[in-house]
Amino acid sequence: MAVNSKIAVEKDQPGQPHRGKVFVAIHAHLDDVPYFAGGLCAKLMKEGYTGYIVRTGNDEKYGGHTIAENILNNEQQHLKMAQVLGFKDVFDLYYRSHRMNEISPVEIRGRLIFILRMLKADTVISFDPSSSAENDGDHAATARTVEDACAMCGSPSDFAEHLEAGFPAHPVRERYYFHARPEQRFNRVVDIGPHLEKKIDAIVECKSQGGGALGSELRARLAYEASHDATHVSPNGRPGGGLAAGGHAGRYRENRTDEDHADRRGDFSQGSAHRRRIRQRQ
Repeated sequence: MAVNSKIAVEKDQPGQPHRGKVFVAIHAHLDDVPYFAGGLCAKLMKEGYTGYIVRTGNDEKYGGHTIAENILNNEQQHLKMAQVLGFKDVFDLYYRSHRMNEISPVEIRGRLIFILRMLKADTVISFDPSSSAENDGDHAATARTVEDACAMCGSPSDFAEHLEAGFPAHPVRERYYFHARPEQRFNRVVDIGPHLEKKIDAIVECKSQGGGALGSELRARLAYEASHDATHVSPNGRPGGGLAAGGHAGRYRENRTDEDHADRRGDFSQGSAHRRRIRQRQ
């Protein structure tokens, strides 16, 4: 696990300091955002953000039924999961699962830039594009195209037809990156204690992923661990997942990494981009 020497701890902010701002969470599969950033998304929306969610894949391989049935079931569950967390709207791009590396990055990038400009996104949440530890091809393909889309979204020279259609260039000022693998780095811890039940409720809706009972099992395990004064549990519902909990009070947190620097591809965003790599730890 790579950890930055300076770890910031972020708790709920009173009121709605982010009122009027928009974030877009972009993941490849139905269960990525609930597991890796469900608490963060719930926290940001409570603080005033309007949230939207984009799923790049179609999850045709998950659910144990025919491809057509899996696609439909995951689509319906994606909508229910988004409603539980409080997202305003859902976008599905329907690229074939486990085959996203054969799709033109320019095609995906253009669709994402269009969505980000249309929604006037201030913040984007997605996978870490710099991680060499990511072994899921759909995650990696999504990470790269999201990074490029964010970099070019503020450039009027890229996809100029969007401007003609009435969607001007709009810089993405802030990016959060999931911490999805133990080897990935993080430098920020997010306290999600007040939002843990909503995170679990969202996982419950992902019935086509992981056998369909991970949310319920997670809730039961947390209750057991809290009653036995445990010092470490894994509410991600996945082996090796990460939130630390201590004592009966149930202090749960998610981690991410912050980096302030100008965009590597040039000043397309008309300023510095605030980038954060997220790691959920309970």
